[in-house]
Amino acid sequence: MDRSFSDRHGYSGAEPDISIREDAPDFLRFQVASIAEKCDLRPGEIRSIVCNVLLEVPDSRNWSEYPNIWDEVLGLLQHWIGIKFMTSPKLSGGLSTADLISKLDLETN
Repeated sequence: MDRSFSDRHGYSGAEPDISIREDAPDFLRFQVASIAEKCDLRPGEIRSIVCNVLLEVPDSRNWSEYPNIWDEVLGLLQHWIGIKFMTSPKLSGGLSTADLISKLDLETN
């Protein structure tokens, strides 16, 4: 008897609808960069984190923070798979999600 009770008796739930697997809407990708910027990270620092996570080499032709490096960051964020790792506190300079939310609340009020 290596089948589960549910299998033996034909019980199963409906499969959940998953609309986003390895992709995310553009607004969410932009917000990741925007939140990092609001937490006092410069585009160069954000690029460094993104490149480290995605194992990409920063574009040495981009030297100005705006618009060059910022646009490079947004382009790199098209590789959505690495986003969950970039937003982890360990890689985001030690800021926890609560710290990020608190910082954003202070800036918006």
